[in-house]
Amino acid sequence: MDVIRRYWQDQSIRFKLNCIFLLIILVSLLTLSLWGSKKYGDYSEQQADQYTLQMIHQVKSNVDFYINHLKDISFYIGSEPVIEKYMQTRGAPDGLASGQVPQVLRKYAERNSEIAGIMLISQSGMFLGHEMYRITRDPLTEESWYKESSSISG
Repeated sequence: MDVIRRYWQDQSIRFKLNCIFLLIILVSLLTLSLWGSKKYGDYSEQQADQYTLQMIHQVKSNVDFYINHLKDISFYIGSEPVIEKYMQTRGAPDGLASGQVPQVLRKYAERNSEIAGIMLISQSGMFLGHEMYRITRDPLTEESWYKESSSISG
């Protein structure tokens, strides 16, 4: 340490000032670099959060639109006279209704590619579908999902 002190004292004022200015500049640059990178990181994170929120809102909006579209399709299908007649049938449906119902369902399914299949279940438990078939032997009107949907729509 004594050697460094003696070396420093032996130097000119110009050298000492240059060293002090260099030290001030290095400390300033280091401080600004660290502060700037932290600010940039915070800003980038904030921008990413805002972008993510915008994407979430857009997805929510698209899902809401999609669900409303499917509700509209359900309403339009239910408003078809042949469908209304079939749904109110207590016994076996007549041949005309059972022949026309699949055509109506096919029409809606073909126009809406997101629909994989449609199945209608009458109050008597009779069913007709487009690309959907019953996979259980139990009456569909006894299924939990049918009872739940009946209580919601009823």
